[in-house]
Amino acid sequence: MPHPPDLGKTQRNRRLRRRKPPLQIAATQRFRPGSTRNIREKGLAEPEKWSELIDLYRGHPSWLNVVATLIQDLCGGSVSEFLSYDTLFLGDLESILHQHFDRLTASEQQAMGWLASTPEPADISKIPENLQLSPPELLKVMQSLGRRSLVETVKQNGRSHFTIWPVIREYITNKK
Repeated sequence: MPHPPDLGKTQRNRRLRRRKPPLQIAATQRFRPGSTRNIREKGLAEPEKWSELIDLYRGHPSWLNVVATLIQDLCGGSVSEFLSYDTLFLGDLESILHQHFDRLTASEQQAMGWLASTPEPADISKIPENLQLSPPELLKVMQSLGRRSLVETVKQNGRSHFTIWPVIREYITNKK
């Protein structure tokens, strides 16, 4: 039988395990050499096009797995045919992203909507009037989204600008 101090630790550990983990989409580089493994295993053609596919889906292994299956099933493995459709396929990713976005605060969802509607990386010093967030609130939101790997920071002219991944942009745009 555990001693009383050990019992408290055990109960606290159980409570911690029951909590939902914070939302985080795996941070990835634009091109991850290991990302080609999923594509190769699915037998996709045109290796010269793989980097473009990997860039669109930011090298995210499970996202690439879903897309590689689609390309094999509907395009006969032709990556160039898939890329010619000029749209990002979400498919099963949509339900995954939906679960993540349901956990965002209203302010975070509002900021993500703003970033999705901005084709170029956004300068947060120029807050649009319809965003309804004060500069300190927006900074806090951007920090939270950055910690969750939902926004990317891009340096332009010595200033930080923010953008979101194309897959996330597509999800938000389709959701409206």
